Amino acid sequence: MITNNSYLDGVTHRQMRKKLLESFDSIYILNLHGNSKKREVAPDGERDENVFNIQQGVAIAIFIRKSKTKKGLGSVYYSDLYGKRDYKFNELNKGSFKKTKWEKLNYKEPYFFFVPKNFALEEEYNKGFSVKDIFNEYNSGIQTKRDNTTIHFTEKEIVAVINDFQILTESEIRTKYHLPEDGRDWKICFATYRSVSASRIWIFHLLFPRWRRLPSLMSLPPPTIQPAHSYPSWAQALTIISFHQQLIASSDGENFLLPILHTSRKFPRAHSRQFLSF
Repeated sequence: MITNNSYLDGVTHRQMRKKLLESFDSIYILNLHGNSKKREVAPDGERDENVFNIQQGVAIAIFIRKSKTKKGLGSVYYSDLYGKRDYKFNELNKGSFKKTKWEKLNYKEPYFFFVPKNFALEEEYNKGFSVKDIFNEYNSGIQTKRDNTTIHFTEKEIVAVINDFQILTESEIRTKYHLPEDGRDWKICFATYRSVSASRIWIFHLLFPRWRRLPSLMSLPPPTIQPAHSYPSWAQALTIISFHQQLIASSDGENFLLPILHTSRKFPRAHSRQFLSF
């Protein structure tokens, strides 16, 4: 099998290597090197080239399984081939499995490297402190989910998604956007609530810019989540803003919503109460 050679010594590939050792009795690795990113050179200092027009190094692997049942870990045999492309082609054409000088590797847990490693200083190295001793809190980094739904490059596309999450039911959203089952940290009901909450604050600031020094509305206890279809769309919300510009000067914090709730003709009162009552 001809593949890239990143799995031979990549730290993140340790479980892959262990699984291969559990599955096969013997593994033969002919490392053709040629990784331009590592700027590899031959042991004699000569330039090392890839056998393909790619940056990633290449390896040939032979996996041998002798019986259906297998116990323990298999053995790994290793060989290098450095040099320019033409030299590697010639060596591969005239070479053979039997003529290749194979080195049996003494791999060790937990990494099970498929390349020769010198562990003479391992004990001294382990006397040092671990990065985990410095950073008590750590994780795998930032991950994005459901990118086709949540990430867009135009305002029109974003507004369309927000409208859908405000108007459609949960089942309709899941069907339209081909969403999988909810995870621990991302649920459709959370997204619908947050999109509506963000719209509420946005409209509040547009109508009453002098009130921006009030404590964040997001810090208030969340209201009972209503069905997504009970909320208005962005277009309807903008209708309210343009229809009640004369109320911007209002300073009555307790009753400023009442004129909006009772005078809007283009917006259903039931929706107005749910959308504009904070």
